[in-house]
Amino acid sequence: MLGQRIITALVLLIVLGLSLAAAVPIWFQLLVAAFISIAAWEWFRLLGASGAWSAAGALLVSGLGFSIYWSSSPAIEPWLFGAACVGWLIAALPALRDPEWLKRGRVLQAVMPVLMLSACLSSAFAILSKLGPLGLVSLLAIVWLADVGAYFAGRALGRRKLAPSISPNKTIEGAMGGLAAVALYVLVVSAIPAGKGLFPAALSEAWGLAGALLALLILAGLSITGDLFESLLKRRAGVKDSSRLLPGHGGVFDRIDALVPVLPVAGLLLIYVIK
Repeated sequence: MLGQRIITALVLLIVLGLSLAAAVPIWFQLLVAAFISIAAWEWFRLLGASGAWSAAGALLVSGLGFSIYWSSSPAIEPWLFGAACVGWLIAALPALRDPEWLKRGRVLQAVMPVLMLSACLSSAFAILSKLGPLGLVSLLAIVWLADVGAYFAGRALGRRKLAPSISPNKTIEGAMGGLAAVALYVLVVSAIPAGKGLFPAALSEAWGLAGALLALLILAGLSITGDLFESLLKRRAGVKDSSRLLPGHGGVFDRIDALVPVLPVAGLLLIYVIK
């Protein structure tokens, strides 16, 4: 299993690196669209949708994401990102407190994959266009470091369960370790000359170091809720992984779940804060 995880991760990193290094952004955009569309297909299946409806939802997500990004109207993206943030507040977070909300809010749950993932796709495109490949990777690193920091801190110090009924292995100490890793990352990136132009440094230039640190710690906290929400969906569906498309890693949704609530907020920061 470990060998599969390593090989799959290496292949994904190589494909990601090649697409980011390409002379034209379309290859990276197509890769991101493919990943997010597959995640939409997996999300719909976790909700109990048929294969045909899940495939239709995946196509709708990619179609909306590209259409909004290529639209000539700059007013659409803020509305989409704002709607995704509100949707997360009224549909996902209540479910973490009361899992039965998934049954009571069925209409919202059916809309969520399209709303959230099309916003993620459009946000990723916008960040790539404004800050370049490294700018986007510097944002993704916040989520990755929050996850890695939580894993190691949880193994070393974890005692108190964060959400035992949803994800028994996650601990409060682990979550704090993830936030600490993100805080260190933001401080380093904002301080060194090589960090100029990256997402944390760009946000620090606009809001100051303290403001940027607070905002990015909030994003790291949101990434934890994204992970927990997908764990809840899988528990309700009675499955361990969203699919088996990535050997050793499960599904695509398993790999990007923490990004789902983060990218729409990052998109709003890009529009209204980062100049």
